[in-house]
Amino acid sequence: MKKLIATIILVFVAAGPAFAAITVVDLVGDKDGFGLPGGAPPVPVSGTWTGYGGSFGGDYRGVGDPLFTDIWEFEQTPGGPLSSPIVYTHSYSLPATPSSATLWINESGMSDNRGPWDVSFNGTSVGQIGVYPSADSQTFKLLSFAIPTGLLTGSDTVTLTYLDTVGEGFAINYSELSVDVIPAPGAVILGSIGVSLVSWLRRRRTL
Repeated sequence: MKKLIATIILVFVAAGPAFAAITVVDLVGDKDGFGLPGGAPPVPVSGTWTGYGGSFGGDYRGVGDPLFTDIWEFEQTPGGPLSSPIVYTHSYSLPATPSSATLWINESGMSDNRGPWDVSFNGTSVGQIGVYPSADSQTFKLLSFAIPTGLLTGSDTVTLTYLDTVGEGFAINYSELSVDVIPAPGAVILGSIGVSLVSWLRRRRTL
């Protein structure tokens, strides 16, 4: 009997990580530091575009890069990859019920003294990229937006809309959607049983 219980406990201990929270991540673009010749700066970071070997108006897109990433463009350029609105999709599948979600955008020049930009998720505004001091016009920033889990569909449309009339130059490195999910109820119950068995065996040994 003791050997059987010990075996069951070992199974639950080995399966322990399966009961932990899971994070599903979908990345649009890549974390290559805007494709700049100076290499990928650490993220989050505050630095200058030119400080990493890039020039304004430069196109540093590589093979496979989305059209709107790794390029310094101007919002007012007709048909340009960064002309407003910028629309793209995060696609993923969830293994369990989502508990929270965050949208991360790594950009340069969007969060400056012009703007703001509206950030919408499946047609619902989730915040704005605000107006910062003019000194921030060339800095890299990692911005985050809390996403209500009720908006998640597995194929989510993000829309960035410029709300000013003054021309805006900027670049986007990547967009990342991070979704935390909770284990299925059955897994939680099994985990609890395993913990109970461990406690019971320890009590038996002390008797």
